[in-house]
Amino acid sequence: MSTNLTMTDLPARLAERIDASGACWTWDGWHNDAGYPYVHWDGRDQPVHRVVWTLLVGPIADGLELDHLCVNPPCVNPAHHEAVTHAENQRRISERQTSCRREGHDWTDPRNVRTRPNGRRYCAVCHGGGRGHEKKYSDATVVAIRTRHAAGERQVDLAREFDISSGLISRIVNGKYRRVA
Repeated sequence: MSTNLTMTDLPARLAERIDASGACWTWDGWHNDAGYPYVHWDGRDQPVHRVVWTLLVGPIADGLELDHLCVNPPCVNPAHHEAVTHAENQRRISERQTSCRREGHDWTDPRNVRTRPNGRRYCAVCHGGGRGHEKKYSDATVVAIRTRHAAGERQVDLAREFDISSGLISRIVNGKYRRVA
């Protein structure tokens, strides 16, 4: 990548919409819901960071996409991007993630995050294995759930009533959660 990337090398139509006063060059125009800026270029809407990269650095090789090294979606500064494979970009995104997307649980606490064999991380709290979800249910509760299920109540209804995940209800009714005398 060229080290002499300047705004003067961009067409005026683009350069006038970019604020290059800081390290990140930010686009003063439309952004999608994820915060990435778009521009109508070459007959279609395109991400501005890809257009700027192509104009200042050169074409993006087939099979590669641009990783925002600055982790700032509005940034269009090519010095803050690196062409990588989709798999590498997704790995980096996962590595940078500091909280779960569903509930915002803190992933800087190692008790809240687990890693699958394929390397993907997931929230241990949301998936029943983290702090706050390690409740111990009394023998009476376990027996009540099993008895009511045996009498015909649906697992989903029991899960709602006892505020327990449907997966845990399944383990309880199938005797895999705890064996009660």
